[in-house]
Amino acid sequence: MIVTHAMSQVLALSDHLQAAGILQTIRRAIFGFLAIIFVIGGIVGFFIGKAFGRRG
Repeated sequence: MIVTHAMSQVLALSDHLQAAGILQTIRRAIFGFLAIIFVIGGIVGFFIGKAFGRRG
């Protein structure tokens, strides 16, 4: 009985660690996506600012 309980705890720990790895991967993907959007927005904003800055 104790061995069965210990084995189930080890298997559950393995599942928890795998789930944590998946969540960390998702978090990194979202952060990377937002960083790319931020960089693209900065580049577009820079060129729009240069274009309208010359007219003023």
